[in-house]
Amino acid sequence: MQILYKLTILLSILLFSNCNNTKQEENTLGIEEMTQVPEDFSSFYLKFHSDSVFQLNHITFPLQGIPALISKEIDPDEFTWSKEDWKFHSFDNFDPDQYQIERQTFDSTLVTEKIIDIKTNIGIKRRFAKFNDEWYLIYYSAMNPQQ
Repeated sequence: MQILYKLTILLSILLFSNCNNTKQEENTLGIEEMTQVPEDFSSFYLKFHSDSVFQLNHITFPLQGIPALISKEIDPDEFTWSKEDWKFHSFDNFDPDQYQIERQTFDSTLVTEKIIDIKTNIGIKRRFAKFNDEWYLIYYSAMNPQQ
């Protein structure tokens, strides 16, 4: 279990690291494959992952979700992410060949996303919703085993 924990932490750091990377435009979390999402979502998604101020302004804090490697001591119905503890989500250090990306669109105002490590089946879940013509992250489940 300790190896799984260390692997999850490493994957989290690699996936959402905020260090400089000259290949950022190439690592776009499958944005070029977003054919089933609302037209304005793709441009929002790119800006969300490249501008930290924009990102913080487009998250509904306190944000519902689940921390990495949830334990029995944490009630997922009670857990929320705070603005103070938020780690910037970017495309840095993202290898699209290592992850399976699944997106579902529900009408034109809700997009769900899973990004899952192909080898370990550990991944994240996010939900984005559109309110008053603006997209927001409304749910984030950090690196956890996926079903």
